[in-house]
Formats: sequence, structure tokens, C-alpha cells
Amino acid sequence: MGMDRILDRLERGQPPLRVGELAEFAGYDPITIRKLMREGVVASVGLTGEKRIPVAEARRILVELRVLTD
Repeated sequence: MGMDRILDRLERGQPPLRVGELAEFAGYDPITIRKLMREGVVASVGLTGEKRIPVAEARRILVELRVLTD
């Protein structure tokens, strides 16, 4: 997925991002993002199967990493 589409999703507020999408945008490995999810640093949604990151949480993480500005 291209960066423009990810930015568009962040602006619209939905749907939650896949781990790989957030990792790509943040410049991190998906394994690192999953580890942060397990540790509770990054909130995720989904009861079974693939966990996703809510857009508000993704935006918070990207602002903290200074990938995005407020």
C-alpha cells in the first residue's frame, strides 16, 4: 500500500491499519510493531486472527516517532 493511501486513511480515521502498514510508514520492522503490541506499548484491536492498529493509535505512534506532526 502506498504512503498516499496510508495518509488518506489516517486523515479519514478508518479502518484500522495492518501491522505491516504501520511498520512501513514508521520505518520499523513488523516484528518490532508486534512486539510493542504484545508489551502494551501499541494498542490493537481484533479478538482473533490478525490484530490491527486503530487509526488514532497509529497517528499517536507516528507523532511520537516524529514521522507525522500534530
